Amino acid sequence: TGLGVSAHDTFSLYIRTSQGREYRSDEVQMYPTPPVDSIYYSVAPSNDELLIQVDTKDDNPDSPGYYLWDCIETYQYHAPVYSPFKLVNQIAVARLPEEDVYTCWKDVMVPSVVQSSRKLSQNVISAQRVAVIERYSPKLSIRYSILVRQRAISEAEYDFRSRLISTTEQQGSIFATIPGMVLSNVHSLVDPDEYVLGYFRAEDVKERRFFLTYSELPDRFQSQRPIKGCAPEPTCPEGVEVLGPNICVDRINLGNQAITSVLNYPDGSPYYYYWVKPECGDCRSSGGGVTSRPPFW
Repeated sequence: TGLGVSAHDTFSLYIRTSQGREYRSDEVQMYPTPPVDSIYYSVAPSNDELLIQVDTKDDNPDSPGYYLWDCIETYQYHAPVYSPFKLVNQIAVARLPEEDVYTCWKDVMVPSVVQSSRKLSQNVISAQRVAVIERYSPKLSIRYSILVRQRAISEAEYDFRSRLISTTEQQGSIFATIPGMVLSNVHSLVDPDEYVLGYFRAEDVKERRFFLTYSELPDRFQSQRPIKGCAPEPTCPEGVEVLGPNICVDRINLGNQAITSVLNYPDGSPYYYYWVKPECGDCRSSGGGVTSRPPFW
C-alpha cells in the first residue's frame, strides 16, 4: 500500500529467518485488474442451489487472460428460539439490547476460483460461478452478502492455483485428479530440494459487494427446514413439591441454558422458567457467528 509501483515493474521476495535460512521468490509482475462488472445469482439445474456469478471484461491488450476470485460471504441469521432472559445467580434477568443473542452475523471464506479467457475470441468472462448456496442453508434465512475480490494473475500463478484446487478440493471421487506436489515460487537459497509452502504474488485487486435478502429469493428458496429438539421446557415449579417421576429441571441446575420465558407468582417471585439449550437460544452457539453488526450492513 502506498508504494507507487508500476505495472511494468517486477518484484521478488527475499526472506531470512532467525535461524539464518534464506529464501527468494521468482520475479513476479502485477497485472492491472479490470473491475467486476456485475454480480448476480441464478438457480442451479438441480433447482436446489443458488449460484453466485460474476461478469467481467478486460480491455487491456496486454492482459495475461488469467483471473482469480477470492470471496468472503457474510450472512445474518437468528437462533432457533428467542431467549430474552439470562440467568444471574439462578434468577432470570431481562437481557439489555446490547446483550441480545438472537441475531448474529457470520463470515465465511469461499474457496478460490480461477478462470482463463485465453481460448475465447474476446477477453470476457461471463456467468463465472464464485459461490454456491444450498437451498436450506442458513445463509439464505435473512440476508446474505458476498464480497467479490477479483484480480488478474500470471499464467504461472494460474497453474499453481489450478493444481492446488485439484489437490485440495476435488478429492473423494474416483475421477478426481491424483494428488501431487504443488510447487511454490519461493525457493531455498541453501537447500534447492527443500519444499517451500506458499506463493508470492503482486496484486491489483478490484472489489464489489452483493446483497441478497430473503424476500428477493425464488419461492422455492423461501423456506427453512423445521428445527427439531428446540422446544422450550419448564423448570420445576418453585416452592411446589413435585410428586412422582420428576421430569423437570431445578433452577439451580440450569447452568448456562437460555431462558425463553418466565412465569411469576402474583407477588412477582418466580414460579418457573421455560428454557432451551444454548445451541437453541444463543445464535453464537447455534451458528458460530457473532452478535456485532458489520459496519457495511
